[in-house]
Amino acid sequence: MRFVEVGEKADQDTLLMTLFSTDIMFAQVEVAEEDLQDLEVGQEAEVLFEGEDESTAGGRVELISPYIDPKARTARVRVRVDNSTGSYIPGMFARIRIFVGEAEQKVTVPQRAIVTNAEIMSADKAIVFLVRHSRVFRREVSPGQREVERVVVLSGLPGIHALAPISQHWKSTTKAFLVRGNSDFYR
Repeated sequence: MRFVEVGEKADQDTLLMTLFSTDIMFAQVEVAEEDLQDLEVGQEAEVLFEGEDESTAGGRVELISPYIDPKARTARVRVRVDNSTGSYIPGMFARIRIFVGEAEQKVTVPQRAIVTNAEIMSADKAIVFLVRHSRVFRREVSPGQREVERVVVLSGLPGIHALAPISQHWKSTTKAFLVRGNSDFYR
């Protein structure tokens, strides 16, 4: 930051400019009062910087403000971000995701692998087609939350299975073969 202009007179006590390092930066987010109980200093975070080239940086919660804004009912949380590459500029807009609790392993399948026929599927039941020993089998499952082109399977699909894409022509024990380059599906 520059404090004097070109041609301006300065003596030895005049502050000309301030330099600072951007190797470490901080992203701030307002967190709702009811969510503060799940946060603690040192928690892992993900910072998504918005712009032409969206990019993600890892970070850690460094400070949780003890002050709650009485109007918004939020507290400021500061996340430390490594910027040793110099990719980020102070003042950039970002979205912050702070990871709370233990990571939970979920079985998910591609959304297009679940039968969505209203006659077959209900809120708690759906059909997928499994491939075992090059044969296709119909399997009833309990779908859960939908996540970016995938569906969490709550029950009915223990372990790892190869899936067949939905087809009106599948019959139990139809012959199937692996489509190269796609680990989720057989045809």
